[in-house]
Amino acid sequence: HGTPGDEGATWDLSGDRDGDAAAVVELLPVDDQWFAPDFPGATYASYVDREQGWLGVFRLTDDALQLLGTASATDGQMKTTYDPPVELYRFPLHEGDHWTITTSQSGFMNYGLVPVYTNDTYEIRVVGHGVVTTPQGPFRAVQVVASVNQAVPFTFLGNDRIVHTFVSECFGIVARVVSTSGET
Repeated sequence: HGTPGDEGATWDLSGDRDGDAAAVVELLPVDDQWFAPDFPGATYASYVDREQGWLGVFRLTDDALQLLGTASATDGQMKTTYDPPVELYRFPLHEGDHWTITTSQSGFMNYGLVPVYTNDTYEIRVVGHGVVTTPQGPFRAVQVVASVNQAVPFTFLGNDRIVHTFVSECFGIVARVVSTSGET
């Protein structure tokens, strides 16, 4: 929740915590990637899971940042698409904004041997503004919280996560906190 202050909340994420990982967030061109033909209109790709080697494929418009799907950095290993795309951010971001996206994710893993199909719900809220302090220093930021529910149809399988993202003008995402599956 941060600590309330005159200029909004303050969040101190500058210290070491279990599971922390510093990462340079690079925006990769899509045209050079093996999955480019499946994502016409994509603006860039960027890692969403470095351990797995998975990239998110994004489209940036004047009104939103959309997640179109995911793909492995390794040629042909994994690829999914969202129908409809997930609007992660609707611009401009204002504290109190709230929207829900219901989408289907489909594709494959393990070089096409394992089909992927989930029904996903993204509940996204802009919950605060203020200053977040990271190991790189302080940033004025907006806190966006996404509650993500992924369910495999006709099974009890799924995944629930909460993602807190701190977005700073001109820098983009300056900090991200991701829960484990089912953690509140």
